[in-house]
Amino acid sequence: MSRIINFNQAKIAHSFEKFSRDGVITDDILENINSNFHFESDIRDVLVDYSEKDQKRFFKILLDIKEAVKQMTSEENMDIRFSLEDEYFNLLQNLETNDTKYKIPSILIKYRKDINPIRALKFELQEIMSMYTIEDDYHIWLVKEFKSEDKINEIVFRVKNDIIKIVQMQKKFKRAKEKYSYFVLPMSYYHCIEMEADMVSWIKTLQEFLVWSTQDDIKNRYD
Repeated sequence: MSRIINFNQAKIAHSFEKFSRDGVITDDILENINSNFHFESDIRDVLVDYSEKDQKRFFKILLDIKEAVKQMTSEENMDIRFSLEDEYFNLLQNLETNDTKYKIPSILIKYRKDINPIRALKFELQEIMSMYTIEDDYHIWLVKEFKSEDKINEIVFRVKNDIIKIVQMQKKFKRAKEKYSYFVLPMSYYHCIEMEADMVSWIKTLQEFLVWSTQDDIKNRYD
């Protein structure tokens, strides 16, 4: 007959097992394991449905967790994290696509204050291309303003430059992860991945708009 394990105990045991497999310090490990378990007696008191052999194994994993957290929060690791975060925020402040020349008030007024102007432009161009007819002055102005191949190519060039910088930033985060024990990739690393994918979609939309705007019926209508 198999044992019936209390759900909460099974959840805690799963956290121990997961760390044993991948060595990753998650929020769950920090909040529910590292903060609540300190001694072997803590393991015995909480994981009462598990055998003595399992309890001893979990305690050994707990010691590994304590060492990992110690290294993760060491002065060296924190210095590296702060340095990378500073570089990341500096990157965001100096994106070529965030240049004031791309900040068109009539576009940006429709979006949140800190949106990248090319991201906002992408949404506007997508909306225009989905329209059956374009009648209002604002959308007609946008078509005339951005149907220039030179202008679109110049923006695409700037987007590609930003992508290169974002990919380089990702690599710096990953190198820190490889070099320093238990360095945890911050949310800014994952934001870089999201930005890269988003910017690739900007290029796609800009190039689609260029093709769309050079169709004979569109070109004749807005020349």
